[in-house]
Amino acid sequence: MTSLRQVLLLFLFIITFSCPLIAGKETGYPRASYYSHNYYKTQASFAGFNIKISPAIFWKTIGIELELPLSKRLSLNTGFFGKLGRMDGKKANMKIKSESFLEDGIRVELACKYYLKGSAPDGFYLQSNVAFSQIVYFDGTTKPYSINDNWKKFSNLNPLEEIKKPNPFSFGLSGGYHINMLGDHITANFMLGVQGNFDSEGKPFISAYVFPALGYKF
Repeated sequence: MTSLRQVLLLFLFIITFSCPLIAGKETGYPRASYYSHNYYKTQASFAGFNIKISPAIFWKTIGIELELPLSKRLSLNTGFFGKLGRMDGKKANMKIKSESFLEDGIRVELACKYYLKGSAPDGFYLQSNVAFSQIVYFDGTTKPYSINDNWKKFSNLNPLEEIKKPNPFSFGLSGGYHINMLGDHITANFMLGVQGNFDSEGKPFISAYVFPALGYKF
């Protein structure tokens, strides 16, 4: 299981970090010169750069995504999520055992989007990501807007059953639609995806999620 996990993480890292190299090829410039000083000096552009926010009130989490198009089809994305407080408040029907990692936490993602029609950042896209997360929700998932859960199969639904912190590294695949509107500056994004995680024992589990966001394109 450990070797499988390492292979999967390596595969996602390769896909994500190869985006700039592929972008250099698509724009007609040598890939080797992508990181050179001259390339940045003459070709660097922030056209299409956008910032989006995604407040997840129920999950007590707010997300911020920065997206920089590298070519007409590819963009590099960095996401930051912050969680403050527990979700099972005083009036909740079910309480769970208090764990420090269920209180607050942060999540950082690095992702690559591929726009199918070559109109980045607009239209349908596919995305891969790698993430480091200290966020765990009361249902065992690691992403806000999750549409599944990771509850253990309790025999008696003991509310004090321990939820152990999963491995902080994960990888994901998703697809979505990005639209620019209102003078081509207001931008909206809707994404549906799955995030592959490993629990404390190295067993894989999935967080399926949606990701709505609204932002501004420069």
